[in-house]
Amino acid sequence: MTTNPGSAKAHISRRAQSSWKWIILALLGYAFLFDNSNSLPVAAGYDWTHLMQLPRQIRFIELFIVAGCVLLLISKPKSSRISCLLFLGCMCFGFIATLSYLHNIIVPLVDFGRLTYSYVLPILIFIIGREAAIAPSDREQIFKLILIWVLISAILSWVQFIILGYPVGDDITGLNKDAHANGNLLAFIALISASFWITFRQVRQLLLSFFAVCTLILSSVLKTNVFLLFTFGMMSIISINRDKTSRSADLIKKLALNWVLICVLLVGGYFIFMNIDLLNTEKVGEAVISLLENPSDFGPIAAQFNAISIVADNPTTILLGMGPFSYGNSISMGQTLEGGSLQELVLSALMLSQGESGESVGITLTTSLLVELGLFAFIILTITYAAVVGSVWRCVHSKDRLNRAYAVGLLGCLLILLLTAAVALFGGFDTMSVSWPVMLLAGITCRIEAENKVGHIIT
Repeated sequence: MTTNPGSAKAHISRRAQSSWKWIILALLGYAFLFDNSNSLPVAAGYDWTHLMQLPRQIRFIELFIVAGCVLLLISKPKSSRISCLLFLGCMCFGFIATLSYLHNIIVPLVDFGRLTYSYVLPILIFIIGREAAIAPSDREQIFKLILIWVLISAILSWVQFIILGYPVGDDITGLNKDAHANGNLLAFIALISASFWITFRQVRQLLLSFFAVCTLILSSVLKTNVFLLFTFGMMSIISINRDKTSRSADLIKKLALNWVLICVLLVGGYFIFMNIDLLNTEKVGEAVISLLENPSDFGPIAAQFNAISIVADNPTTILLGMGPFSYGNSISMGQTLEGGSLQELVLSALMLSQGESGESVGITLTTSLLVELGLFAFIILTITYAAVVGSVWRCVHSKDRLNRAYAVGLLGCLLILLLTAAVALFGGFDTMSVSWPVMLLAGITCRIEAENKVGHIIT
């Protein structure tokens, strides 16, 4: 009895796809549950939305699992060049961070390792998505898990607001770590659903996007609300540019439909914002006036200039920074001055005082990186994230409409992640319930596009 080598190879390939699908589903489930179990106890929804309690020490197990998956995948003979380059970038970043740590040891080695891991973790998750053997149908199942979690969180957000009477803002958390994670996840679903509607004209996708936009207002994440203005417009422009039709009437019709989508989402969101999110309606006018009258004193902008002036103080600081945790790092310090031993190192001048708003923030995720680890580490990490964006951007040109729809929506999600890091103290990359779904979907989409280009059947 003989065995068909081609059939055996196909069987092994299907088993590998199934295995990696379940691994990724398990990673996503862990990411959601860990953030849920470690929600901020000051939020009103903390007591009754916890699903289980996971010890923080489990992140050491997570580190070994994530690192093991990455090493296993990039060691394959057919691993992609982009994944190998991204992994090399992470190693270079880690090397420079280690030199910075040795130059100025402030905290124990474990805390330094956690900090470095937090910065590169989203890149490692992208590599897993990019290299894992995932079929297009498996991607749909992974997206359904994300969608189910976000929809349950959205329903809980309205329960918290209408039935329990929680005030708009930090108490509207759904099932997530905090209001920022809840709002950003809703924004990501709104963007991907809007991209699906632009591509396929399915009314249910438009309704889903509208529901997500209206719900994220409850969490009062003002930055994300503002960024959505740009991302919806960006998606419409990209969609028009990718249209290959030469008929002017078709282009005008498509442009009109896209702007109908944007108007419905923004007008509906604006109505909800003005009538429900009273926490931020007054802030918006003050922030705009402050930004226009004196932009150099506007919190996020002033933070960048302040960080550059510190780094440029001497050559050693340019190369290695001031050392990890020397500048009140926002990833590990948390949102308040109380709550942990690491927060004893925070510079009070960089943190928000009682009553201050985000426009007064003295530190951002990017400025803490620049000052603590130096210019070279900052440049290397910036290039790695830019490479991820570039990989997703290439998928925008896909002939596969579904792949193109995912790519356009994920570009908006990545834009929100990166803009938040550049202008805010909150929303660090280590918030797993936020960055993991985006990075996994981005990696899987890039892999499917690469397989399509080498002759696989487009489904």
